[in-house]
Order: sequence, then C-alpha cells, then structure tokens
Amino acid sequence: MRRPGPMVGALLLLAIAMPVTTDAMSIHCVPAKSAENLGDCTGTLVYNSAATHELTITLNNTTGVESFITGLSFNNPAGAISALVLASATINGSVNANWEFTFDDDTNPYGTFDYKTAITKTPPKNGVPDGKQGVFVYDVTANFGAMTDAQIEAAFKQEFSAGPQGDLSKTANVWGLVRFQGIAPNDGSDKTPLAADPTQQVPAPGALVMLGSGMVTLGLLGRKLRSRAKPA
Repeated sequence: MRRPGPMVGALLLLAIAMPVTTDAMSIHCVPAKSAENLGDCTGTLVYNSAATHELTITLNNTTGVESFITGLSFNNPAGAISALVLASATINGSVNANWEFTFDDDTNPYGTFDYKTAITKTPPKNGVPDGKQGVFVYDVTANFGAMTDAQIEAAFKQEFSAGPQGDLSKTANVWGLVRFQGIAPNDGSDKTPLAADPTQQVPAPGALVMLGSGMVTLGLLGRKLRSRAKPA
C-alpha cells in the first residue's frame, strides 16, 4: 500500500483542526453596573458536550491597576445541571489550588446565585492579577436535551440571580458576577456583573494551534516543492 505524501498529511492536519473550532461566547464585565465602578474584565464561556461535558470560563483581569479577581458566581440554566464540579483553576498558565467551588452564593445587593468559585486563602494575591488570565474548568452532569453547545452557552446568560435589591437598574437581570479585591490605591473591592454578546464568537484556543500548525506545514512544503522545480 502506497503511503500518503507529506502534502496529504498536512491537508489531513488542517481537516482535523477544522472540526474542533468550538465557538466560545464572548463575555465581559460591566463596570457601570458594579458596586464601586472599579473592576473590569473580559473573557469567554465555552460549553463542550463532545466526549466529556465541560464548562470552561476564562476571565482576563483588565482593571488597569493592581487588583485581583477573587470570585466568580453564575446560575444553573433552567435547572438543567444536576451536578457541577470544579475540575481545575489555572491562573496565568499555572494550576492554582487556592480556589474552591460552593453553592448558593448570596451577593448583596445582586441577590443569590446558584454557584460560586472563589479563593480560599488570603491575601487576594492568590487571585487573578491585573493583566493576567484565569481559566476555570467544570465537569458537568446535565440534561440539555437536543440543545447545541452554542444554545447551552446562551442559556447561561438567561438565568438571573434571585432577589436583587437596591438600585435595580444595576442589580436586576444579572446572570454572572465577578469579585475583585486588593484594588489600588486603597486596597478596594468590587462586585462587577457580567454581560455576554452571543453574536461574537471566538475560536477555541486548541483549534487555533492546530490550524496554525497545518498552515505552517503547508507553507514549508510549498517552499520545498518550488525549490525542487527550479532548473539546475
């Protein structure tokens, strides 16, 4: 049996890369609705039902001054999740054991959320520093029926906290909340609601790596073939 050539292999690498481009829902903090108008962030929310059911929430601390993300709260969409476990918390590329997962988070005045992930030790420097990234991966047991991953991701932003108080223009209809501590210059703290734009999808990081590898391979092969075609 004839072995496939290197060009075929590169094309297969691209073909493998394309199906894993799981779309991620773009999310961001809303400082205008926060308690102190201090903390800010961007990130993504990805639900992956392929093989294992995983929820991955990525948060980038974009506050702009020394500060630390120390907590994340969100809700169970339509009660479809029967079990949720924090599988890992990675801060700036390193696994961080100072985070734990709990239930029923009371975040006055924003009401109560179903789930909370937060640092377990002080000082807040165990959190996500300004300019750095935190990645939180959860193992999920749920019954979402025939919903696609994108529909499941959108469902998270439709489940609001229970019992918000105070200025409802800020506290009502909040589906996710990020906590900040150690904010310079006065060691401040903040609770900042999350917002999501379901029309802005970004490729999953693994897909970009594989796609880039395939493109580099094709480029090198093309250069090699052109050099062979040149007359002596």
